[in-house]
Amino acid sequence: MIAAYQASKERLPRHVKTQLDHIHDIFHDLPIRRVTKRGFLTNALAKLTGLATQDQLYSLTDFLQKIEQGLVTVSDAWKTGTQHFMAAFRADKARVDNIFRVLHLQRQSIFQLQSQLTRFYHRSSARVEFFY
Repeated sequence: MIAAYQASKERLPRHVKTQLDHIHDIFHDLPIRRVTKRGFLTNALAKLTGLATQDQLYSLTDFLQKIEQGLVTVSDAWKTGTQHFMAAFRADKARVDNIFRVLHLQRQSIFQLQSQLTRFYHRSSARVEFFY
């Protein structure tokens, strides 16, 4: 369980960074130029051919910018959620480590008690043999 935790701890930031890099690359590849002038002929040609009008292009650009802002918000939320998850995981790991320490101390005390009983038994059996 601890090995899986450490492996996921190493892979998760790399995975998130890779995915965000892919998203940023896509947004950088999109042209964000705004056409400053489109005349009547251009709009008429757009209506005849079915191409997008100037207003539709602006609304599409605004829509893509809102998506980018949403992705930034989501990535921040993901980062915060990951930090909280990792903190909870560290707390659980500390609890498990404490349990293992208690078990180790208990095992040591059992071994010490066993060795003391063995010594006491050997001493008492040696005394019994001495008196016979």
